[in-house]
Amino acid sequence: MFYVLASDSTLQLVGTVHDGKNDLISPLAIGDPIENPSRLYVTVEVAPSNYPDYFEFQQIPIVSRKFMNAISKLSLEGISFYPIRIHEKSGQIDGYFVFLVSKKIAAVNHERSTVTRLGKQIIRIKHLCLKPLSADIEIFRLQELAFIILISERIVEEIKDMTGIVISEAEGWSDRSQF
Repeated sequence: MFYVLASDSTLQLVGTVHDGKNDLISPLAIGDPIENPSRLYVTVEVAPSNYPDYFEFQQIPIVSRKFMNAISKLSLEGISFYPIRIHEKSGQIDGYFVFLVSKKIAAVNHERSTVTRLGKQIIRIKHLCLKPLSADIEIFRLQELAFIILISERIVEEIKDMTGIVISEAEGWSDRSQF
């Protein structure tokens, strides 16, 4: 069984990730690496008193050291962590990382899922159904809509008590909370 990993939409966070490019969509949001990750930083306009273990800016997952350590000990393929500096009005915060999930799998069962398309591209998922997948897959992005990250039960067990995350069963999942 797979689960969708998402950020808690009730978090009051507003900011911009700077990755050295001015692309409309950052490669990091869809699991593509960047050339110079040492230049990553976030400019935060609205900040919480305490940052959660998982949050997103512009659909780019940002995680705490605690989250990174929990995931790293699982020795998963297709993931990387890039240090990112958080810039607030009151100063700089370190100890957070961009969570890059680079493995992409065409996993949407197009016959059973309900989606909205713009041409051939899926832009909304109203009811997700997955194709049968190998049991050894632990974490990946949907190739059809690459900002969606799916995780295994083993990963859920490691992160379920961390702050800022919403974990939903993938089968039947809808992106309605994102709009």
